[in-house]
Amino acid sequence: MIKSTIFRGREKLCTVAHMIKAIIFDFNGVIVDDEPLHEKAFRQACAEFDVSLSSEEYAALCLGITDRQGAVRIQEKFGLTDEAREKLLQRKSQLYLEFLKHDIHPVVGVIGLIQKLKGKFLLGIATAAYRGEVEFILQELNIRDTFSIIVTAQDVVKSKPDAEPYLAVAKKLGVIPVECVVIEDTPSGIKSAKSAGMTCIAITTTRRRDELKQADFIIDNFSEISSDFSLLKKYPHFDVVGQGGDGGS
Repeated sequence: MIKSTIFRGREKLCTVAHMIKAIIFDFNGVIVDDEPLHEKAFRQACAEFDVSLSSEEYAALCLGITDRQGAVRIQEKFGLTDEAREKLLQRKSQLYLEFLKHDIHPVVGVIGLIQKLKGKFLLGIATAAYRGEVEFILQELNIRDTFSIIVTAQDVVKSKPDAEPYLAVAKKLGVIPVECVVIEDTPSGIKSAKSAGMTCIAITTTRRRDELKQADFIIDNFSEISSDFSLLKKYPHFDVVGQGGDGGS
């Protein structure tokens, strides 16, 4: 059971108490540190189509959404044909998988956290990535069996920032939104989680703190989360009572 006091600035709005049953992870930038590979693949694919995509443009056009959504944005910005967009998307996927074979790195601290949470909470993933990529990486990191439900870009009609991905995971896990805590790293993902009615923790792996301010909590590394999901005392309004324990202040 957790009690969380919700604030707007210095104004106390309300206190909510509910049992946390499920932890839902985003994937890219939360479990696997592969955003540099996505950027490298997109920029190289673009270069092959005579499109110069800067790091800033990649972040603005592609980060936190599906590859297809990113490709559509690139098409609109640079005036590509539909055929060129599809070829670019295919080439990006090929390059990403090639890079991935030699360069898979989990986000620092996430494997240890997942192992601590295993058996205490239901664990799921909601991601804009493609299932083949997710399955491959989870197998390589030896954590595939830890997640009972995985919802990918191919499993939903509306991707993040829509609430559908997180609602789909909750439904498949057999829990309601208020029983879920989400870990995200992008504004798009945060909006998706909050729209689904879930508590959201943002980690600063790919974005600055000021870009993640819509999350309930912001952390810089996973050491700030303990296995009972209490956070550091710098968040005095977050009081974990403990599953099945007595109420706190």
